[in-house]
Amino acid sequence: MNPPDTSPPRTEEVRGPVLAPLSHAEPARSRAQLDLNWYVAGMASYFAAAGAQSVLFAWLITIPLGKPADAVGFAQMMIMLPLPLFILLGGAVADRRELRDHFIKMQALMFVPTVYLIGLILLDLVSYEALIVYALGLGTAAAFTMPVRDAALPAIAAASGADLSHAVALSTGLQFGGQIAGLLIAGLATWVGPLPILGFVFAGFAFAVYTATRLQVQPPVRARSPLSVAAILGEVREGILETVMHPQIRPVSLLMLGMSVLFMGGFMVILPIMSRDIYGGGSMKLAMTNVSFMAGVAIATALLMTRPPVTRPGRAMLLALLVTFGALSVMHLAPPQWLHYSAILVWGLAAGVSMTMSRAIVQAAATPSHRARMISVYQLAMMGGSPLGAFLIGLIVARIGVLDAILVMIGLGVALWLAMFFFSSLWTMAREGG
Repeated sequence: MNPPDTSPPRTEEVRGPVLAPLSHAEPARSRAQLDLNWYVAGMASYFAAAGAQSVLFAWLITIPLGKPADAVGFAQMMIMLPLPLFILLGGAVADRRELRDHFIKMQALMFVPTVYLIGLILLDLVSYEALIVYALGLGTAAAFTMPVRDAALPAIAAASGADLSHAVALSTGLQFGGQIAGLLIAGLATWVGPLPILGFVFAGFAFAVYTATRLQVQPPVRARSPLSVAAILGEVREGILETVMHPQIRPVSLLMLGMSVLFMGGFMVILPIMSRDIYGGGSMKLAMTNVSFMAGVAIATALLMTRPPVTRPGRAMLLALLVTFGALSVMHLAPPQWLHYSAILVWGLAAGVSMTMSRAIVQAAATPSHRARMISVYQLAMMGGSPLGAFLIGLIVARIGVLDAILVMIGLGVALWLAMFFFSSLWTMAREGG
């Protein structure tokens, strides 16, 4: 096995808009630009379906089944639990595969849990236990899809001439724009029932698979040797070590891990409980809490695309975390609903900055031969803490109430911020290539 190349790849600066019109004078660049257009269209479609599923799942647990906070927390933990179990395996497999073909197959996996839930509803077999099985299946399919989707972007962006940080901002913005559309559709569940929503979900995943078929072939970055458990585990270990030893990706991943436990876990439990118990909401109010957050993310990424790349991305992440504390403090006061939605929107703005900056750092700095595996380690940090966070915050809400649980989140978040400020390089970290 060749030793990894530890020098970070350079990315090209912007050469016009990310979604530039096709040019007949540059056929190769035009084809690559078309690839980027198909890629981001698939992102929007995939996440529209995923957003609708997330609201529908939370609505089924909290409203028709009427489960308490600790049961909601456990159910949300189950939907995220496969990520830490399988995402590193997904990254190791992706590094061995031709990415377009693998991308098509992994996105097609999302049909399995969708058809399962449709069957439960048609046969009137919906129960808490059956939804836990659905959650595990959905999380498993997502764990294998995420690494290959993010691993494909750097090559597509470079070939099209787009600056990687702007391409990341574009894909992140369309990801959350798609989720907003899916959330609004799912908000109609109270009136139209779950089956039309699942029809929308199925169509969204189908279009995402179609867009993947339109991409150009991306050969594997490493020779494809026979698969074995020992080989896969060895490659997973390589990806973890490469990430842990990397001076930029390590602190970013640590910060995202802490935020995953505290804030993503809290997001999955606190917002549905507040919507039901404080604001008396059904599926549409639950959807609006999610829409407010996703709108904030989309606005943040759109603003980042209109300005030059941020030169101190780690500093931007830490400043965004301070904004999060302010938004959560307003939510703790149980303000009027319009102000509650506004605070969630501000939380989303801060999250959009953090996610865009962290993804750009990791995708630009990851070693090419280990890219999918290093991205999967980062994704594990970003998402893998949420099952534990959802479970623990569900228990805290059940014990001290949802409003005081927000104070616990803020206190632990301040401790995380101070640790990263004083004991990591995030504050002074410079952008790759600039």
